[in-house]
Amino acid sequence: MWYNMPVMQRPEPLYRDRHISSINITLILGIAFVVMGLVVQAGLFVPGDFVVIGIAAAAYSWLTTPLSYSLYEDRLVVFYGRPRIRHVLFQEIDDIEVPQFNFGNRMWIRLKTGRRVIIQPRDLSDFQDKFKTAVQSYTGETPEQQPPQEPPAEEV
Repeated sequence: MWYNMPVMQRPEPLYRDRHISSINITLILGIAFVVMGLVVQAGLFVPGDFVVIGIAAAAYSWLTTPLSYSLYEDRLVVFYGRPRIRHVLFQEIDDIEVPQFNFGNRMWIRLKTGRRVIIQPRDLSDFQDKFKTAVQSYTGETPEQQPPQEPPAEEV
């Protein structure tokens, strides 16, 4: 696989974007709990409880919040906190959705296994265009060859 190659021999990504948020609030809160646990001398909790909660929250946040996204010819690579990197091969993708929310736009990538990968690049429209272009060049489809998408049924 290409990720086992030395860094100088790896292919350059077609497109790269960072996660929408540059500040990881939950990581900061986790670290704050660690500090509180180390500082607290008296109270309802044993100081060690804050340390354990803080370390657990910081580790969870570090391993589940994306830092950046890279598009390659055959895959999307999502970089989380080290050592976690997720490869989403284009052949595993079933559907791509961009639902509209009032509190931030996301791109949902549904895999053939039924699982979803939710990403939030800073420039969603540009990322979406580059992503669709990369998938189409990988599959060899042009926009005219794709089956027409039916509009969603209206709820009554």
